[in-house]
Amino acid sequence: MKNEESKNRAMIVLQEMQTGTVSSIQSANAVQNEYGKVVFPFTLEKVRLTPGTRLYDMMNAKRNYLLSLNNDSILYSFRQTSGLMDSYRYCCSTTALDMEKKLVSYIKGRMDKLTRARINAFLETRPFFWNFYHEHGGIGEALFDLYQATGEADTLTLADIFDCPYFTGPLADNVDELGYQEYHANSHLSMVLALARRFEVTNDTRYKNAAVNFLAMMTDSHTFPTGAVTFKPLNRVIDENYNEYTIITDPIANIIMDYVSITDQNSETMHNLQSSHSGTGSYNDKNWRDASNDGWFSYRMMVDPGKPNYVRCTYWGGDAADRVFYIQIDGNIIATQVLEKNNPNQFFRLIYPIPAALSNGKSSVIVRFQAKSGKNAGGVYDRVEIVTLNTDVALCLQ
Repeated sequence: MKNEESKNRAMIVLQEMQTGTVSSIQSANAVQNEYGKVVFPFTLEKVRLTPGTRLYDMMNAKRNYLLSLNNDSILYSFRQTSGLMDSYRYCCSTTALDMEKKLVSYIKGRMDKLTRARINAFLETRPFFWNFYHEHGGIGEALFDLYQATGEADTLTLADIFDCPYFTGPLADNVDELGYQEYHANSHLSMVLALARRFEVTNDTRYKNAAVNFLAMMTDSHTFPTGAVTFKPLNRVIDENYNEYTIITDPIANIIMDYVSITDQNSETMHNLQSSHSGTGSYNDKNWRDASNDGWFSYRMMVDPGKPNYVRCTYWGGDAADRVFYIQIDGNIIATQVLEKNNPNQFFRLIYPIPAALSNGKSSVIVRFQAKSGKNAGGVYDRVEIVTLNTDVALCLQ
C-alpha cells in the first residue's frame, strides 16, 4: 500500500514538471542578465546576511559575477534529479527517464561549445574562497547512474568531462594533496562519490583506487573544519573569509604496530635491513634512505594477524628526478609511488593498505622499497611504520 502511494506521489510530481507548474514558479523568481538570458540566482536573504558587512558585500559581488557569466546553479543542482532516475527505477516511468536524458542533452550541448581549457578553468574549485560559481556538486555520480541505465556513449563522454585531473590524478597515484590545496568538502566529497560510482559502472580500477586512497588519507591525516576559518558560526563572521567545510591536515592517532627509524643502526638491525645500491643522508632534520641503479631496501616488520594493516611512510615534497618505485609486501607489489615535487617545501605522509591476504595469520612481513627499472626508490624519511586503523573505518576500506 505504501509503495503504491509513493508511486502515485511520484507521478503527480512528474506531471507537475511536465505541465510547467514548477517551471512557472521558478520563472516568477527568475531574472535576466545583461545578455537577456534567464537565470535563477540565489538570494542573499536566504542565507540571512546583514547588509553592509564585508561578507554581505563579498557575496553580493559574487552574485553579480554569476549573472554576468550566465552561470546558474544547474550543474550544482543536477544531483537532485536523482528523483527522476528513482522514478524510472522504482516506478518504471519512461517519462522520468526521458526528462533526465533531455536535461543531459542540454548540458552536453553547452559543454560541447567550450574548449577543454575553459572547462578546466570553471571546474577548478581551489581555493574555496572563489569557487561558489565553480561548484558542480554530484553531477558526475548522477551521470554514471544514467549511463548504467541507458548505456549511451554520450552520457559517459559528458561524465568524463567532470573528472577533474587536478583531483583524481593525485588520488589515483596515492599522492596526498588534500590538506594543502584548500579543498572544499562540499565539492570534493561529491567528486569522490563519482569516482566510486564510475568504478561500479565501468569496472575501471583506477577510480576504485582513487576513492580508497581518499578514504585512507582522510582517516590517517585529515579532518573537516566546519563554519568559517575561525570556526565561528556563519552569521557571526564579519571580517574573515568564508571557508566552510574545508579539508585540512590534522594528524589522527592510529595504533602503531611497529616502526623502524631510518638510518638508526639498532632499529634497522632489529628489523633485518637488507639492501642493494642503497644510500642514506639527512635533510631538514630528518634522516632518509633511498636506492638507485635498480636498487632496493627492505625491513621485516610486525603486523596484526587479524586486522587490516597499513604501511605509512614520510617523503620530502620537493623530491623529483626519476623517483619511481614499488612498495612490496613479501614480494607482492601493493603500490607504485612517484615522487615528482608532490608537495614542495614540506614533508608529507602516505599510507598504503596491505591486502588482507598478505597479512592475515602472519606476525610479520617484509616491507620492500624496490626501484623501477632505471629509476630510484625513495627517499623515505624519518621512519617506516605499520599501523592499524579504527575498526569501522578499516571495514570501509576493504
